[in-house]
Amino acid sequence: MRGPARTRAAGALWLAAIAVLSGCATSAGSSSRQPSHTSPRSRSAQPGDSVIPWIDAPAPPDQPPTTTSPPAPPANARPCHRHDVSASFGFGNGAGGHTITYVRFRNVSGSTCLLAGYPHVVATGPGRPSVTGINGSFFPAGHAANMPPDGVTVIGLETDTYCAARPGGGGGGQTYDRVSIELPGGSSVTLNVPRTIELDLTCGLRLTPFFDPHYPKPEPVYPLDVLRTTLELPHTAKAGSVLRFTVAVHNPTAQGVSLTPCPGYLEAALTSTPDKRTYALNCAPVRAIIPGQTVRFAMRLPLPAGTSHGPTKVLWSLKAPNTESIGTVVVTG
Repeated sequence: MRGPARTRAAGALWLAAIAVLSGCATSAGSSSRQPSHTSPRSRSAQPGDSVIPWIDAPAPPDQPPTTTSPPAPPANARPCHRHDVSASFGFGNGAGGHTITYVRFRNVSGSTCLLAGYPHVVATGPGRPSVTGINGSFFPAGHAANMPPDGVTVIGLETDTYCAARPGGGGGGQTYDRVSIELPGGSSVTLNVPRTIELDLTCGLRLTPFFDPHYPKPEPVYPLDVLRTTLELPHTAKAGSVLRFTVAVHNPTAQGVSLTPCPGYLEAALTSTPDKRTYALNCAPVRAIIPGQTVRFAMRLPLPAGTSHGPTKVLWSLKAPNTESIGTVVVTG
């Protein structure tokens, strides 16, 4: 299958950050992707500079991006029934604390049929309450389309890392091993979840609609990805202390950029065991960044007592593509 999850919409920022973090153990802060700006030490303060205070507030829920869509393909065939299709789990993907696993439906009948809209999906597991899927996903989906014989349609099953039931994130929650999917024709298919897939539904289950994975998918639009960031770091910081630094967010465009809804951000010290943290930006004093404006935000990042001494890279990024920055601070005892 040609990657229904390979969309720039879902993961450009967070997959880039995870890629950086995953390389820390062997080369702290190494990344094949260039950050929007690097800052080895703090910029000198300028007269009239003001810094918006840091707030200890959790990152808000992710807002799905707006999209630009190609023309919809024909979708007027008869509904597919259970005997028309074979179903199996496909590959998955992840971004920003969200994971998606795709279920493939192949038309094994001799005529064209259609899978469209959101199906009714229920996940079950031994000794666990059933979980019903909720329509709508962080991951954009393409268009439903008539499915010819041997054609493929998919849906996405999304699970999340962060939620009210698990505010600290992480895994190891309740996993489910069976999924029942009701088709538009009124019948349903039931699939056992492969052992290679951990369907952790502590934060619930979200769904994409049925869509054709081969048809051009909507292109995401991220208003914040035009912003450029610069880290203003002190030269040194002590292990076991809180690193205090500033992020300068610049709008180089001729259009204002709204900060409503207020975005979240990710920060991490790229050590051998990086500690990734997410917070909400303090948008109360500034609701938009006007053309040519630079707004400076105070930041805090705890440095564990066991942080190795020496140059340490620090990553910071808004929840939007192209806004990450990496700088360096020398950790001392």
